[in-house]
Amino acid sequence: MKGATAGAGQGGASISSGGGHGGVLSEEEQFALAIAASEQDEQRKKQAEDQSEEEMMRRAIAESEAIAAAEQREEDARMLEAI
Repeated sequence: MKGATAGAGQGGASISSGGGHGGVLSEEEQFALAIAASEQDEQRKKQAEDQSEEEMMRRAIAESEAIAAAEQREEDARMLEAI
């Protein structure tokens, strides 16, 4: 597999096997590819966790704002009734 690469997706490492040894990866090259794939997988998982945490924070903030707005409407209604 001359020129084989480990995917270079979002900031992932890219390792090429360009040696002229007939397309067979050496044990070191296989190990390097396995490490690169593992690191990319860990990076994808971390990004997914970060996005999930951000989404939970956005939802919590939105819920908090909705509760505050509802409480303000109730307070405004009580004030109007008192007038």
